[in-house]
Amino acid sequence: MTARGARPTALPGVVAAVVATACLAPARAARGADDGLYGRFDGDLMLSAEAGPTESFPGEALSVRLGLHYLATAGVFAAYDESFGLAAQPVWRAFAGGVELRPLFLARFATDFEHGPALLDLFADSFALALGGYLAQLPTSACEPPVRCLDTGLVAAASIELPLLPQIDGPFLALRTSLRWSEQEHVALDGMLGLTLGWHGIVPTHLVDASDRLVP
Repeated sequence: MTARGARPTALPGVVAAVVATACLAPARAARGADDGLYGRFDGDLMLSAEAGPTESFPGEALSVRLGLHYLATAGVFAAYDESFGLAAQPVWRAFAGGVELRPLFLARFATDFEHGPALLDLFADSFALALGGYLAQLPTSACEPPVRCLDTGLVAAASIELPLLPQIDGPFLALRTSLRWSEQEHVALDGMLGLTLGWHGIVPTHLVDASDRLVP
């Protein structure tokens, strides 16, 4: 008798829970869209891949760039520039890698400046500074002694991104300017300006604690 009596009282409770969950789901989704994160905390790592033309004053090249950032804030990058043997290009091809910091996101989020619109917030937060090293192959006409054909040095860059969707994961356009300082005193300072099309993806890896789980 006790088990039979429990069923009528348990069923309304289950129905009420289902109804409450259904009612709260849209509210949760709305808060998630306006929380200033725009999907950045859906995973630990933000992966990015981009490609586009680069002007090297003078000379053009095709640039390909990969990035890996923790919580869309600090991370590493790897880049490759290929000029396809154009005579005007001061560098035929170059590899670069280093660290990158996006300092505005956490500061703006902590001080409650993420109020939208989403595209404007993501645009402002995307400002990045990068520092690293490079290995480049100079054209044969530029590497007569005492200049070596393989050049190494320091690269520094600043960039800003225009998202094409109101969320962190998706396509974007990036404008980047950078400078290369050669370790060879006979190689001039090399400036670059590039425009690339790329894609961000968010990956949950639980780097801090493998037992962490995202709360719905």
